[in-house]
Amino acid sequence: MQTQAIPRTAKNARRDKTYGSLEAFPEFLEKFTPPAGGFDPRGAWRLSYGVWLFAGDPEAVGFLEFERQPAADGAALKVATRIAHLNGYQQQNAALECAADTLSSLRWLELESVSGTPEGQPLPATKISARVQVRGRAVEFARGTRQRTARAAPPVVASWGLFDALQRLSPDQPKALEFTLLDDGDLLKPAQRLTYAGKTSIQVAGGAGLALHCWEQTGYGVLPTHYWRDAQGRLLFAVAGQRAFLYDPEARQNAAGRRRRKRA
Repeated sequence: MQTQAIPRTAKNARRDKTYGSLEAFPEFLEKFTPPAGGFDPRGAWRLSYGVWLFAGDPEAVGFLEFERQPAADGAALKVATRIAHLNGYQQQNAALECAADTLSSLRWLELESVSGTPEGQPLPATKISARVQVRGRAVEFARGTRQRTARAAPPVVASWGLFDALQRLSPDQPKALEFTLLDDGDLLKPAQRLTYAGKTSIQVAGGAGLALHCWEQTGYGVLPTHYWRDAQGRLLFAVAGQRAFLYDPEARQNAAGRRRRKRA
């Protein structure tokens, strides 16, 4: 039986060429104005990102916010995220404590998650509360009355904690950093590697050039993920496949009431 080739549109061709890269989001970058002023990655800071799920989409479908408070032996992070889906949304709020080491290894994490309707009403039956505690090679999970313990090679690094660590890493790091990833507060993914991928420059609003440092994460259970940081150490962009977190101080307001549309 003869198969019929799917016509390749210019839009599809662009997606193939730019998959997993910043070039997949030109609609965002051509309007992007880099943040001004200094930034202390070891101090207290707040950063927010628009969540983009597909290259070529006209707008973000959610937001991701971080608030960091330094401590003598680490840092406390608060995280809030909300993503619109075709049938509503999912919202997560988390608090975590990280060590003052190279990769902000996780000590504990508390997470609340809830889904809601397209009209913005939370569904109580979907509410989940969970806690994760790391004790050496043991990772303890508690959700309601259910508890379990898993073994993991240290350091264990939460996906949200990685955003903190990347802002303090030196481009002169001589070798890959290896760790176990705790993804989305629930899934352990072993054998992760984080390597410095070099300098680059992109064009943003008004044709201005923006110099960036790039790191690449690879490992079991993840798409190759690239992180871009500005000269001050501020993490601006992260892209994994067609999912991206793009710096936007007004991401929460921009995503308010947004509904996910079906793709043509």
